Amino acid sequence: MRRRGFFEALRRLVADQCGASVTELALIAPVLTLFVTGAIDLGEGLSARFSLQQSVNRSLEILQAGPVQGASNSDQTDFSYLINETATTAGVPASQVTMRQWLECDNVPKSRYDDTCDAGQETARYLQLRVNKTFQAHFFLGAYPISAEASVRIQ
Repeated sequence: MRRRGFFEALRRLVADQCGASVTELALIAPVLTLFVTGAIDLGEGLSARFSLQQSVNRSLEILQAGPVQGASNSDQTDFSYLINETATTAGVPASQVTMRQWLECDNVPKSRYDDTCDAGQETARYLQLRVNKTFQAHFFLGAYPISAEASVRIQ
């Protein structure tokens, strides 16, 4: 009879569902926490990246809006003010912003920006801004590099 009582108690224990929800929650809670904190860090990282892109785009819009100090865009060759503008709006030092200028004659890049194209060739001058920043995650500790860049044809 003792065996019968043992098996009966075992059957009741297996059928008993008290505490099952707490056990399931204890198993799933760390996974859910990991997903939520990851989503928060990812969202903040994307927001920081979009903010950098807006800074670059804003600087190029300033360039396209008009010439600086009375020069026409085709005459102007000093665009260094865009580095400071981008750095200020992005909240980074000017050393984190790079500018590249290049000239293409009939879609062939030239070695120097201030060269000229031969007669009859299409002249295209471009300017590219790039800003780099380090994003500090809150939950997944670490620093992650982010950057943004954009180019515009100025002639």
